[in-house]
Amino acid sequence: MLFEESGSSCTSQRLLELAGCTSCLTIQDDWTLELESFQDIPDVPSIDRALPESSLTDLLSSNSADSLVSFSAEILSRILCEPLPAPLRTKPGSTEARRGYVKITVALETADCEFPPHLDIYIEDPHLPPPLGLLPGARVYFNQLEKRVSRSHNVYCCFRSSTYVQVLSFPPETTVSVPLPHIYLAGLLQGGQVPFQAIASCHIVSVFSLQLLWVCAHCTSLFLQGRCSQQGSTCPTQTPVSQASIRLLVEDGTADAVVTCKNHHVAAALGLCPSEWASLLEFVRGPGKVALQFIGPGSQPEYSAKIDEPLTFFLRTLCTSLSVLRPIVLSFELERKPSKNIPLDPPRLQRFQCGEHPLLTYVNPRIQLLCLSIQEPKHANSLGAFASSS
Repeated sequence: MLFEESGSSCTSQRLLELAGCTSCLTIQDDWTLELESFQDIPDVPSIDRALPESSLTDLLSSNSADSLVSFSAEILSRILCEPLPAPLRTKPGSTEARRGYVKITVALETADCEFPPHLDIYIEDPHLPPPLGLLPGARVYFNQLEKRVSRSHNVYCCFRSSTYVQVLSFPPETTVSVPLPHIYLAGLLQGGQVPFQAIASCHIVSVFSLQLLWVCAHCTSLFLQGRCSQQGSTCPTQTPVSQASIRLLVEDGTADAVVTCKNHHVAAALGLCPSEWASLLEFVRGPGKVALQFIGPGSQPEYSAKIDEPLTFFLRTLCTSLSVLRPIVLSFELERKPSKNIPLDPPRLQRFQCGEHPLLTYVNPRIQLLCLSIQEPKHANSLGAFASSS
């Protein structure tokens, strides 16, 4: 019936006959196509096959957008991102739940490349939930992804109705097999090719901000006193989920950077074990939200929402203690991908006061990083530039 209804409307019957087709079907945006067998996919890359240099150049080029691309890659990370604010996604008065999207970062399989190029793949409605098997460490063949170019000239891909994925190999362990390079933070300020994801041995200098909150699992509104705070809420379920974020200043003796950690990475940044982290979140469940803003060293933090004084005092003391301000091994990714079209910000002239003498010096822009994991250093050699200079 679908062929009969839409066949003649999209293509003339004469053109179909000339092409040797008996009918034509227009794929709708809310459809999902599934192939009957793997034989329907021609030339699926083998386990050891990598993209040739010419194909890699075409894939990462920002000249040809809105095209369909296919490649094999290893998944590095999979993140469930928060939905955009309601006015941007829904009509006024709409009670439809705001769903987030999934961002998958992959390492392309290439030959003779020191740092395998990384690419972000976004999965949005109506293609959620993602297909099974898209886990960090898995090798996957992506077919018919839509290639797009961002405003900062970065290339990314999105799922379409005709997108097909085939898992070539599942993760052998819980860790990703592509090793991340161990670098100094100053290397991210240099020109040329820099890794998008890497590891640095550094020290947490201070905490800029900390936010703990509970939101409605259906509409993501703030959950206060055990209830969804959305006015006229018609949420089918009154279930809250916790969210957390913290911004840290870290340095390794060569440069400093601002690191943003979210959810369970906040527990690692605060040095809390799972039971301590669960207890802290339970204390926050009552007020619904705790937000601390540290303006500068030695200053009193600002906080939003009326919370119990003991909880405020505990978080303020914890964030300024040696339990948090300590050496760590940080796995991270750049908050903004390096782009050949947008050069790095140049160093700025900044004034410092040293006693009675003013000093002028050039200061590099602060590096913005997103936390992938935080681990404790195992030995003194992991202190990075500190160990080599002592």
